[in-house]
Amino acid sequence: MKDMSLDKIIMCDNICIFFRIGAIIIFLHDGSDVFMEIAKICKYSEKEFRASVGFSFLALSWLLHRTPGSFGYDIS
Repeated sequence: MKDMSLDKIIMCDNICIFFRIGAIIIFLHDGSDVFMEIAKICKYSEKEFRASVGFSFLALSWLLHRTPGSFGYDIS
């Protein structure tokens, strides 16, 4: 579902020539996915401490990527 919506956003950005906005949206949506995958791998391999650290980094990166204005910096 998420990949399909990102594909639609990319297509609309290319049609409307909003390349910078599309790049920012992709960065915001995919930046925290790396930590999620690492945490899931650690969880499946029963490395609980590493999984907890991975999920902590996921939460932190998700907050920083999704709410940039709340922390006093601007991404423009």
